Amino acid sequence: MFRRIFGEITGARLSRMPYFGYTVLLTAVLVVVVFAIVASIAGLENISQGNITAIEKRFAERTGGPFVIAFMLFMLALLFAHFNLMAKRLRDIGFPGWPGVLVIFVGIAALSAVIGEEYAGTMNTLIWLVLVLIPGNAFANRPAVEQNGD
Repeated sequence: MFRRIFGEITGARLSRMPYFGYTVLLTAVLVVVVFAIVASIAGLENISQGNITAIEKRFAERTGGPFVIAFMLFMLALLFAHFNLMAKRLRDIGFPGWPGVLVIFVGIAALSAVIGEEYAGTMNTLIWLVLVLIPGNAFANRPAVEQNGD
C-alpha cells in the first residue's frame, strides 16, 4: 500500500476505485492527526482553566520546534502522496501525469490568489470528482478506425 501511495512515481496508473479509496484514506489520516492535536490542546485548556497564555506556554513547552517540524514533514508527505495519486490517475485517463498535476496546482493557486480561496476549494472538489468519475483511457490516443476505400 505504501509503495502504491508514495512509490511508482513514473509510469504507474491508478483506476477510479483505488484512487477514490486512497484519497479517502489520506483524508481520514489527516483528520485523525488534526483531531489528536486539537484534543491535546483541549486537554491543555482543561489543565490551564482556559487561560490562553498558559495554554500557549504549556503547548510550546510540550511540543515546541520538533513538533512543528514533524507536523510540516507529515503535511508535505501527505501532499506528495496526494499529488502522486493524482499523477497516476491522470495517466490512467490519458493525460501526462506530473505535468498535469503541475498545471492543476498552478491553476488552483492562481485561482485562489485572484478570485478567492473558497472558489479554489470548490475547484479542488470538482477536480477530485472528475478524476473519480472519468473512466480510464478516456482521453488516450487511440488509433483511427481504418476505412476501406470501397
